[in-house]
Amino acid sequence: MSVPAASVVVCTRNRPDDLERLLVSIESNVADDVEVIVVDQSDSASVRAASARVRHIRTDTVGLSVARNVGLRAATAPIVVMTDDDCEVTPGWVEHMSAPFADETVALAYGRVTAGPADWSMGFIPISDIRIRRRIDRLRSHDPRVGIGANMSLRRDVALAIGGFDERLGAGADFVAGEEIDMALRLLRRGHAIMLEPGAEVVHHGFRTFEQGRQLVRGYALGSGAAYAKLLKCGHVGVGASFARSVSGLLLEPTIGAIRRKEIPRVLGRARYLAAGVWRGFRAPVDRTVGNFRPPARG
Repeated sequence: MSVPAASVVVCTRNRPDDLERLLVSIESNVADDVEVIVVDQSDSASVRAASARVRHIRTDTVGLSVARNVGLRAATAPIVVMTDDDCEVTPGWVEHMSAPFADETVALAYGRVTAGPADWSMGFIPISDIRIRRRIDRLRSHDPRVGIGANMSLRRDVALAIGGFDERLGAGADFVAGEEIDMALRLLRRGHAIMLEPGAEVVHHGFRTFEQGRQLVRGYALGSGAAYAKLLKCGHVGVGASFARSVSGLLLEPTIGAIRRKEIPRVLGRARYLAAGVWRGFRAPVDRTVGNFRPPARG
């Protein structure tokens, strides 16, 4: 059996309508020689693959990072392209997300994430407005505000060699975010490069109300704080510049913006969650071989 050109991995939980829309877009825009895997953590068995080409993996595991690792291990192509179940892919998506790996030093790529239609008076949709192709190959050049997991690709063997995604980071885990930043930083620390690819676009339909947005940002602060603390705890002081950019984006820039608008800065909640993430991250045990948190003690 020939090796597929790439493997697409989609993780889903309790969103059958969103998943169906995504799979329709994959059917229309992704070549037949690309493997498509759905890792399904839904509560019921109602979600089914939309076509014969989709490999559907049901799992009773919990957590997005866990599901992504299931997909990484199941994939058979050297390049794994990932998107979220509430997205739609566009023509040429897989080709654009695979192209950076012609450079053998590249281990991770991020593509552009644009917003689908929404009532902007009621909330927002997270995006990643990558417009310039750029290579990042040093820790001090990493900007945590650029690139999200809704459109990313990985060199499979390299990602697995460093333990995959940290399963204590991300949605459904102890620290509810930060797994993508953590993966990027661990790859950079080992000498691999990241590529930003504006030609690869997915459309995101993940609408959040403004209150949901506040909770999302606080979760991001918690998870990213834990991820940075873990790496600093292991002696990787080179992540300091990236951490400073994260703090600036979470706290400093919103404060300056509020002052300019003559408003009261509303960053106390973010600051508390960031501090909690750093504190808990420093205290949590780490497997220093791969740089992931160890599973929490049971019993």
